[in-house]
Amino acid sequence: MTDELKTLLMILAVSLPVGILTGILLRKLAPDSCNRYARFSRNRQWPLFTLAAILFAVAAAGSFLIGKPYFGAFFTTFCLLELFALFAFGFKRLTPEEE
Repeated sequence: MTDELKTLLMILAVSLPVGILTGILLRKLAPDSCNRYARFSRNRQWPLFTLAAILFAVAAAGSFLIGKPYFGAFFTTFCLLELFALFAFGFKRLTPEEE
């Protein structure tokens, strides 16, 4: 296992539980703001998804250029997920029940 892969896995191992716990606490302590953000992100937010995809694409290209293929693959995966979200949710309007 290379040092780069160890570093990436260590970053994921530390940040994943922090993100999960933060999300759970936000859901419990501020459910209204979570619902507001969910409505916001599902209501024709194609610029948001496009900018996130560009951000991850630039990070992936930079990682590949400096010789860090594991980080590049990680960022490429997130870029593809953002592109999926763009086409799945980015152009849709909220239904009357969601508003």
